[in-house]
Amino acid sequence: MPFLAQVKGQDKALHILKKAAEGGNISHAYLFIGPEGVGKMLTARMWAYSLLSREDENAALYLREGMHPDLLVIERDENKTLLGKDKIVKDLEPWLALKPYHAGHRIAIIRDAHLLSMEGANALLKTLEEPPSYAVIILIADENTLLETIVSRCQVIRFSPLPSRVLEEILLTRGISEEKAKEAARLGQGSVAYALHFGEEEISKNWQTALYIVSILGRDGEAAIGEAAEKMEANPQLIIRMLETILRDMLVYNSTGEELLLTVKESQDIVKMLNKRLNEEKLRQAINKIGVLKGYYRRNVNSLLININVCYAVKNALF
Repeated sequence: MPFLAQVKGQDKALHILKKAAEGGNISHAYLFIGPEGVGKMLTARMWAYSLLSREDENAALYLREGMHPDLLVIERDENKTLLGKDKIVKDLEPWLALKPYHAGHRIAIIRDAHLLSMEGANALLKTLEEPPSYAVIILIADENTLLETIVSRCQVIRFSPLPSRVLEEILLTRGISEEKAKEAARLGQGSVAYALHFGEEEISKNWQTALYIVSILGRDGEAAIGEAAEKMEANPQLIIRMLETILRDMLVYNSTGEELLLTVKESQDIVKMLNKRLNEEKLRQAINKIGVLKGYYRRNVNSLLININVCYAVKNALF
């Protein structure tokens, strides 16, 4: 399956999918679930291309353009926060009602399925309960917030964060320098999408901003929330990951005192500046809270409001 060779670092998921295709044991519905930006959508496309190429000798003519009459990709509208019922009723259902044009299957990929509205989820459930014999529906989800009745009708394929070495290799193939690739891979926290984004950013300036935010929140507490949140606006999705990294460093240094274990050497300077032993449970709570908050930047939520909540989480960890 040459298409699947484009997917890196997801060997377990690929093994399951290759085995299903080679054995002709393809389920009607799959749920690809895992962190954002780790290759779920790429895998879904490449696996769909592989299946269509097996079944349609002319598939290559279509796939050069990234399309095929027996492939449908459903995505959330740019100005909407949720995938609505109309995406299922008006787009998916009529399309699946038609038999395959060239291949043996009709494959529908639903991106951001975790953002289905309740009405949309209920409509999808009806389709999953009685799918056409030729249907293959692939749900892509960053979070397991789908109805249990939907999950139970899918074969669940789990995707994991990618190792830093894999992210570095991907960045290097995109022409990013070795030093920047290494730093962006660490910040990407297992996500190809974020590592690529950070590889194109001016990282050093944003590190200084993140370190400044932690220092003023640790020094001035709630009085610094407004300034810190405004500072984050320069690049919120990058800076929130930097803040998360700094807090992780502070947790490690607070526990071990080992500078060599730090991702950012300056993290120890902040610990020393605060001149007190930090509460490790509060640090863990802040890291977990930030892990949840960073997902809201993709949901059309006001970024400044998210920043304020992030800054409160950091402040609470330091006092």
